Amino acid sequence: MTTEHNRATREDIRALRNEAGAAGDAAMVATCDLALDGNADAVTRCVRVILDARAMADKCAVIKIKMSERGPVSIKDAEWPIIARGARGGTHPRYILVRAHEDGRRIVYGCAPSEGAAGGFLVASAEPQSATVRAIRRVAGIIDDDDVGNATIDDLPGDAL
Repeated sequence: MTTEHNRATREDIRALRNEAGAAGDAAMVATCDLALDGNADAVTRCVRVILDARAMADKCAVIKIKMSERGPVSIKDAEWPIIARGARGGTHPRYILVRAHEDGRRIVYGCAPSEGAAGGFLVASAEPQSATVRAIRRVAGIIDDDDVGNATIDDLPGDAL
Protein backbone atom coordinates (compact mmCIF):
# COMPACT_ATOMS: atom_id res chain seq x y z
CA MET A 1 0.00 0.00 0.00
CA THR A 2 1.42 3.39 -0.91
CA THR A 3 0.91 6.64 0.94
CA GLU A 4 -1.40 9.36 -0.34
CA HIS A 5 1.67 10.92 -1.96
CA ASN A 6 2.31 7.68 -3.88
CA ARG A 7 6.00 8.17 -3.42
CA ALA A 8 6.79 6.05 -0.39
CA THR A 9 5.30 2.85 0.92
CA ARG A 10 4.27 2.01 4.45
CA GLU A 11 7.31 -0.26 4.45
CA ASP A 12 9.50 2.79 3.64
CA ILE A 13 8.01 4.64 6.61
CA ARG A 14 8.55 1.59 8.85
CA ALA A 15 12.17 1.41 7.69
CA LEU A 16 12.61 5.13 8.41
CA ARG A 17 11.11 4.56 11.88
CA ASN A 18 13.53 1.70 12.55
CA GLU A 19 16.54 3.72 11.37
CA ALA A 20 15.45 6.71 13.45
CA GLY A 21 15.07 4.44 16.49
CA ALA A 22 18.52 2.96 15.97
CA ALA A 23 19.93 6.50 15.72
CA GLY A 24 18.11 7.59 18.88
CA ASP A 25 15.86 10.10 17.07
CA ALA A 26 12.74 9.85 19.25
CA ALA A 27 11.02 12.75 17.46
CA MET A 28 11.26 11.00 14.07
CA VAL A 29 10.08 7.73 15.61
CA ALA A 30 7.01 9.56 16.94
CA THR A 31 6.41 11.21 13.56
CA CYS A 32 6.63 7.84 11.81
CA ASP A 33 4.21 6.33 14.32
CA LEU A 34 1.72 9.10 13.55
CA ALA A 35 2.24 8.56 9.82
CA LEU A 36 1.63 4.85 10.13
CA ASP A 37 -1.59 5.69 12.01
CA GLY A 38 -2.69 7.81 9.02
CA ASN A 39 -1.84 11.37 10.13
CA ALA A 40 -1.50 13.28 6.84
CA ASP A 41 0.98 15.88 8.15
CA ALA A 42 3.19 13.16 9.57
CA VAL A 43 3.01 11.23 6.29
CA THR A 44 4.13 14.36 4.44
CA ARG A 45 7.08 14.85 6.83
CA CYS A 46 8.15 11.20 6.54
CA VAL A 47 7.85 11.19 2.74
CA ARG A 48 9.96 14.36 2.57
CA VAL A 49 12.71 12.73 4.69
CA ILE A 50 12.58 9.54 2.61
CA LEU A 51 12.79 11.43 -0.70
CA ASP A 52 15.63 13.62 0.59
CA ALA A 53 17.55 10.50 1.62
CA ARG A 54 16.97 8.96 -1.81
CA ALA A 55 18.20 12.12 -3.51
CA MET A 56 21.36 12.08 -1.42
CA ALA A 57 21.92 8.41 -2.29
CA ASP A 58 21.42 9.18 -5.98
CA LYS A 59 24.18 11.80 -5.83
CA CYS A 60 26.53 9.06 -4.65
CA ALA A 61 25.39 6.62 -7.35
CA VAL A 62 28.12 4.85 -9.27
CA ILE A 63 27.56 4.19 -12.96
CA LYS A 64 29.40 1.42 -14.82
CA ILE A 65 29.97 2.28 -18.47
CA LYS A 66 30.95 -0.18 -21.20
CA MET A 67 33.84 1.24 -23.18
CA SER A 68 34.88 0.33 -26.72
CA GLU A 69 38.67 0.24 -26.57
CA ARG A 70 39.22 -0.65 -22.92
CA GLY A 71 37.45 -2.36 -20.04
CA PRO A 72 34.40 -0.79 -18.44
CA VAL A 73 34.81 2.28 -16.23
CA SER A 74 32.88 3.25 -13.12
CA ILE A 75 32.11 6.88 -12.39
CA LYS A 76 30.24 8.74 -9.68
CA ASP A 77 27.15 10.25 -11.28
CA ALA A 78 27.44 13.53 -9.35
CA GLU A 79 31.07 14.03 -10.46
CA TRP A 80 30.32 13.57 -14.16
CA PRO A 81 27.27 15.69 -15.12
CA ILE A 82 25.60 15.13 -18.48
CA ILE A 83 26.47 17.97 -20.86
CA ALA A 84 24.80 16.61 -24.01
CA ARG A 85 22.42 13.84 -24.98
CA GLY A 86 20.59 12.43 -27.94
CA ALA A 87 17.97 9.70 -27.93
CA ARG A 88 15.39 7.84 -29.97
CA GLY A 89 12.45 6.04 -28.37
CA GLY A 90 10.04 3.57 -29.87
CA THR A 91 10.50 -0.15 -30.35
CA HIS A 92 14.27 0.20 -30.90
CA PRO A 93 15.42 2.83 -28.39
CA ARG A 94 18.93 4.28 -28.57
CA TYR A 95 20.81 6.96 -26.70
CA ILE A 96 24.14 8.74 -26.55
CA LEU A 97 25.30 10.70 -23.50
CA VAL A 98 28.27 13.00 -23.03
CA ARG A 99 29.45 13.54 -19.47
CA ALA A 100 32.17 15.95 -18.37
CA HIS A 101 34.36 15.89 -15.28
CA GLU A 102 35.46 19.16 -13.69
CA ASP A 103 39.05 18.38 -14.77
CA GLY A 104 37.97 18.55 -18.44
CA ARG A 105 37.80 14.85 -19.28
CA ARG A 106 34.69 13.71 -21.15
CA ILE A 107 33.05 10.33 -21.54
CA VAL A 108 30.91 9.70 -24.61
CA TYR A 109 28.83 6.52 -24.48
CA GLY A 110 25.67 5.08 -25.89
CA CYS A 111 23.51 2.04 -26.20
CA ALA A 112 20.94 0.38 -28.44
CA PRO A 113 19.58 -2.18 -25.93
CA SER A 114 17.31 -4.08 -28.30
CA GLU A 115 20.29 -4.75 -30.59
CA GLY A 116 22.75 -5.39 -27.76
CA ALA A 117 25.02 -2.63 -29.05
CA ALA A 118 26.89 -0.39 -26.62
CA GLY A 119 30.17 1.44 -26.47
CA GLY A 120 31.99 4.45 -25.20
CA PHE A 121 35.13 6.52 -25.43
CA LEU A 122 37.09 8.61 -22.96
CA VAL A 123 38.20 12.00 -24.30
CA ALA A 124 41.23 13.50 -22.55
CA SER A 125 40.95 16.96 -21.01
CA ALA A 126 43.61 18.34 -23.37
CA GLU A 127 41.61 17.31 -26.45
CA PRO A 128 39.55 19.94 -28.30
CA GLN A 129 35.77 19.75 -28.68
CA SER A 130 36.30 18.20 -32.13
CA ALA A 131 37.59 15.07 -30.35
CA THR A 132 34.28 14.85 -28.48
CA VAL A 133 32.41 15.17 -31.79
CA ARG A 134 34.52 12.35 -33.26
CA ALA A 135 33.76 10.18 -30.23
CA ILE A 136 30.03 10.90 -30.66
CA ARG A 137 30.21 9.89 -34.33
CA ARG A 138 32.03 6.66 -33.38
CA VAL A 139 29.36 5.79 -30.78
CA ALA A 140 26.64 6.63 -33.31
CA GLY A 141 28.26 4.07 -35.62
CA ILE A 142 28.29 1.45 -32.87
CA ILE A 143 24.58 1.93 -32.16
CA ASP A 144 23.87 2.38 -35.89
CA ASP A 145 22.04 5.70 -35.59
CA ASP A 146 23.52 8.85 -37.14
CA ASP A 147 20.41 10.86 -36.21
CA VAL A 148 20.99 10.25 -32.50
CA GLY A 149 24.64 11.20 -33.02
CA ASN A 150 23.65 14.43 -34.75
CA ALA A 151 21.16 15.27 -31.99
CA THR A 152 23.87 14.73 -29.38
CA ILE A 153 26.31 16.96 -31.26
CA ASP A 154 23.60 19.64 -31.55
CA ASP A 155 23.11 19.45 -27.77
CA LEU A 156 26.80 20.10 -26.96
CA PRO A 157 27.63 23.43 -25.34
CA GLY A 158 28.92 25.82 -28.00
CA ASP A 159 32.52 26.95 -28.28
CA ALA A 160 33.22 30.57 -27.39
CA LEU A 161 34.83 32.43 -30.27
